[in-house]
Amino acid sequence: MHILADFLWMSDGTFLHWLLAIAITALVLDTFCQTEFISWGSLVLFAVWATVKCDLPIQWSILLFILFLGVAITLYYTLWKQLLDRFIFKPMLKNAPKEALDSFVGGKGEIRGEGSNLCVLYNSELHPVAEECRDGLSTGDKVVIRDFKDGYAIVAPINKA
Repeated sequence: MHILADFLWMSDGTFLHWLLAIAITALVLDTFCQTEFISWGSLVLFAVWATVKCDLPIQWSILLFILFLGVAITLYYTLWKQLLDRFIFKPMLKNAPKEALDSFVGGKGEIRGEGSNLCVLYNSELHPVAEECRDGLSTGDKVVIRDFKDGYAIVAPINKA
């Protein structure tokens, strides 16, 4: 890291200040974007910042980085996420409209395709069916959408009685 700081003409400590500022900005940005990618990047930057501040040999720096990353991840999931949920997301977003896929839950659709390409046709849109729900389904079957998981529809057949 010191070589990188020297290369960027920031050997007087401004490199660490910038690293910390970017990590904090990314963590605050995570409040608005809600992506794990930005959060993890911020946690890695915090761990790098804390490791460089210790100024130890490379062998100890690697161990210390892993330790700082573990602490950062623990604090993130036990404190930061809980505070965001309790004080920002629940009060501010309690009357927010549902996501598009969440509004499909409970809707009735029709199966299209065959084999591993099974999709449910709902509201003139095709959504792939989860692999665990494909058994016993064929084209034309009527289904109820139970949930969406990782972009796949969890469906249950409508009993024909």
